[in-house]
Amino acid sequence: MYAPSDQVFGYQHPSNPRVLNSTLVLESYLAGNPKTKPDAYRTASPINFVSRSTVPTLLIHGDKDELVWVRQSERLDAKLAAAHRPHFFLRLPWATHGCDYNFNGPCGQISTYAIEVFLGEVMR
Repeated sequence: MYAPSDQVFGYQHPSNPRVLNSTLVLESYLAGNPKTKPDAYRTASPINFVSRSTVPTLLIHGDKDELVWVRQSERLDAKLAAAHRPHFFLRLPWATHGCDYNFNGPCGQISTYAIEVFLGEVMR
């Protein structure tokens, strides 16, 4: 759910600095930048580990997310499709980061339903 899938991409395309200094967060979390710590950025990026053995994956992301750009999920979706891995990308055009926090709100209800249906399909 609205997760960063490629830390180098996230570093190169930071979030809205008025909301969060994501560059500083990444540098603190990974002890440097992509040039000084390339292995840390590579291993912290799920997009680099998509393969024939990747488990079924559900992506939920809102277009109005100002912390993690929706392009992160779009790119992972494309990588999963290219690897022919079972997955579903639920894109919510009005949703923000953490929109599912209120389970009774639209995002909480839609996300819960998507999770239930997705798990029902892949757990058969």
